[in-house]
Amino acid sequence: MIEQKFQLFEMVRIINDHTESLTDNIGFISKVLGSPWGGECQYSVFMRERSEDCDFFESALESTGEFLSDEDREAYRQLTDFPHYLDFREIVEILYDEDETLVGRKGYVVGMAQCYREREWFYMLHIIGTDLYRSGFIYKNLRSTGEFFEEPYEEPSRLRVTKNGEVTDVYISNPQHWGELNLTPDRITGWKDEEE
Repeated sequence: MIEQKFQLFEMVRIINDHTESLTDNIGFISKVLGSPWGGECQYSVFMRERSEDCDFFESALESTGEFLSDEDREAYRQLTDFPHYLDFREIVEILYDEDETLVGRKGYVVGMAQCYREREWFYMLHIIGTDLYRSGFIYKNLRSTGEFFEEPYEEPSRLRVTKNGEVTDVYISNPQHWGELNLTPDRITGWKDEEE
């Protein structure tokens, strides 16, 4: 397990921002993101001047040796604790958009992000019946249908291999050609690692 260097609400200085626009700025650890790929730990740092969280690897930060005061923690909680009105996969009707062709269309929520300055949630929608994904919708420009999008469950593709490299089971969930459609363990023995 990767050990984290910084604690929640610890004040840090950005010492290596790849854009250099935040280098030498001070913020505090608002979230410990961990190490999703087993490497260096990542953190969200709240930047007061920008009123937003920015994500950094541990090596880009250094501690100031201080922690956010209790009253500043409460102010941060009040700033960031506001409700979102829609849930993931909730179907909505678009009431307003700059692209008038989308008005009246339905989509479902696939993403959401907070804007602390405006105290608003922004939603990303997948427009139903298209391959179109659009972000930047605010709640007042959408109306919930009270329904949720249900995708049919599709079993993922799989390939089971023994410790010796023998293929024992093959399943392709969405075959694209005859070869994938008719794939069986005996047909892919060439995929087996060479034994030494």
